[in-house]
Amino acid sequence: MGMDDSAFDTARTALTDLGSAKVWSLIVTVMGDMAAAPGVAISGACLAEILAPVGVRPEALRVALHRLRKDGWIHSDKQGRTSHHSLTTSGLAQTRAAAPRIYAPAPVYDGPWHLFWANPEHAGSPPAGAIKLGRGVYLGQGAKPAAEGFLCLSGAQPKVPDWLRGQLGPEPLVQGYEDLARALQTVGQSLEAQPVLSPPQVSCLRMLIVHYWRRNLLKHPDLPAAFFPSDWRENTCRQQVMALLELLPRPKAVGQGKTAP
Repeated sequence: MGMDDSAFDTARTALTDLGSAKVWSLIVTVMGDMAAAPGVAISGACLAEILAPVGVRPEALRVALHRLRKDGWIHSDKQGRTSHHSLTTSGLAQTRAAAPRIYAPAPVYDGPWHLFWANPEHAGSPPAGAIKLGRGVYLGQGAKPAAEGFLCLSGAQPKVPDWLRGQLGPEPLVQGYEDLARALQTVGQSLEAQPVLSPPQVSCLRMLIVHYWRRNLLKHPDLPAAFFPSDWRENTCRQQVMALLELLPRPKAVGQGKTAP
């Protein structure tokens, strides 16, 4: 059975229509999805094959890889005529820090909530892990962090006023999730017949799904839906993303290998 390019093209177009993407950011997504373990590398040829369907040319790939090396994200090792790229220690740390939020089937919010007010004359450092709500005002959740100099009130999840919902979930981001949900629905429909896709095609679709999901997700604080507008579709998108990633499991071999110790 041959590859089903029509299903792949429909899914790819639905995602790329969400907006342009920086080549270096797509590479970070691929590396984080396919090589988020110490010593695991992806060949340059494989990266080129995954990125080619979204219009990334070899010269643009080389420039982006150079930038990521310069920024300390990736390490490149040449073996013969083939280059292999892996995440650096720093790149791995940043990838792993974001992974639970990106790949979790459902976020868990355990423990009380804390509202911190800073001394208006000397705010000091914000409490660890707290989210800024306004000047000198922070919101935390779970174990209470050290907050020297802050007034702290703790309790159950508060009733969130509309003005704060709008501040945490502005209209462009609400629309971003709406557009993403629509695109993911199209991707799901294109894959309903379980088309035969090549490993690079599967990797490309995973890259695009995670990239556009992450692009929305990391623009706002990690908070329950009650903190956002009523038409907030983060949870809908999360369910769609998890279902699609399960439908498109990571290929066992897409140019991956172990770097030299």
